[in-house]
Amino acid sequence: MNRHMKAGLPWQKGCGHGFQALAQELINVGSTYGSVSAQSILPHHSNVSKACLEKADERREVLAQTFKDALKNGDVGMSTDNVDG
Repeated sequence: MNRHMKAGLPWQKGCGHGFQALAQELINVGSTYGSVSAQSILPHHSNVSKACLEKADERREVLAQTFKDALKNGDVGMSTDNVDG
């Protein structure tokens, strides 16, 4: 029995456009560079986490400055009305 069937993974996961694009890129890398260690090209999880936190901080700062500028210019309206109700 196929190991994917044992794991209970649905066959449809390998049929989508995104998966096919990924598979094609992996095939292209293999045909261009030969055998490449996955460990040598995949970043450590802590680097990914740190990069995500830094990007979130940058975007948070931009958003905060946008709100500050809007408040300073009087471009913000506020209400105590309940909008979901």
